[in-house]
Amino acid sequence: MAPVNDNDPTEVTEFLKRVEESVLTTGRKVADAVEEYLPADAPARKVVDAAFDFTGKLLSLQRDFVEEILQVVTSPSREAGTPTTKSTSPKKDASAA
Repeated sequence: MAPVNDNDPTEVTEFLKRVEESVLTTGRKVADAVEEYLPADAPARKVVDAAFDFTGKLLSLQRDFVEEILQVVTSPSREAGTPTTKSTSPKKDASAA
């Protein structure tokens, strides 16, 4: 998804609508996938609750994942242009020359 200008309420609400649509689409897919395993007389409320519980957990996992990515790409060492891993190449001994 494209960046959102948080100073523009229209962009924020449109972004939230897109996020909600994605979550609902996922919930519908889950409901469709489990429909064949549910008894025909399963209470609709339980199905809805289960779908939303699952979708909420999925969204939470996605948020955690994105937050971890943001920590990596916005770490001070990365922003400063310094390497994030130590070099494993052996150092040359100056006295060996």
